[in-house]
Amino acid sequence: PGAVARIAFAVADGLAGKGTAVLVSHGKLLALWLGEQLGVPPSRLWIHLENVCALVVRPPVASDTGPIISMLRGSPELGALVRAGAAQPQRLFAVEHASLRDEDAAFAFEVEYFRGTAGGEESVAEMRAAWSAPDSWPRREFRARCDEGRVLVVKTSDALPPVGFLRWNRCGSEECACGGTAACIGHVFVASSWRRQGVAELLLTTFCEEAAIAGFRQSCLAVEPWNVGARALYAKHGYRPSCDKARSAAVCGASLAS
Repeated sequence: PGAVARIAFAVADGLAGKGTAVLVSHGKLLALWLGEQLGVPPSRLWIHLENVCALVVRPPVASDTGPIISMLRGSPELGALVRAGAAQPQRLFAVEHASLRDEDAAFAFEVEYFRGTAGGEESVAEMRAAWSAPDSWPRREFRARCDEGRVLVVKTSDALPPVGFLRWNRCGSEECACGGTAACIGHVFVASSWRRQGVAELLLTTFCEEAAIAGFRQSCLAVEPWNVGARALYAKHGYRPSCDKARSAAVCGASLAS
């Protein structure tokens, strides 16, 4: 089931922005994919899917809605579920503290992030090498942050991997504008098919609440100058360029609500 869930998640992520697609598969795989898209437990979908079932997936008509899904085969009950789900402007998700079972998903998020940066494939190769050993430093770091409750994930179902990820810790750099005293966001990533639907905002809001409870009065993060979307999101949440002009294009900070 875990392997099938990862395939379904990859299909959903890969379709983002690719135009109209037709999915043809055995019923249970499409049930997992539909469940991820519509926030419906796969068990509700399995009994409605014929073998073989096909779905036509079209891009959303607006940025705040999900994809438009119609059936080529399937029962009337499934059609009602699909139409109701596709009409929903919001998709269901919840933020949780990550557990050790989310370790591989966190690695996958890190890989996808570095793949989109300059020298991406070289960075990905380094990431894979760093994570390859069961007791490697990145895995120990992830486990340590999990033990402290400082890794947040957004999930749509217990059967599917997370769709969003945020890791944080105390800033360890005295050269940072915060002087090494702030709660520092180490990494935020949202699966491409779930962007601009409130996932990152939910992660940031939860992080700010938990960091304030932990006694931090300020937070900081680093964001690349080319990452316009992320910079706009952080500015919306009160982050501003640091006073260090040499690094102001990349480093931001914000106060935490008490």
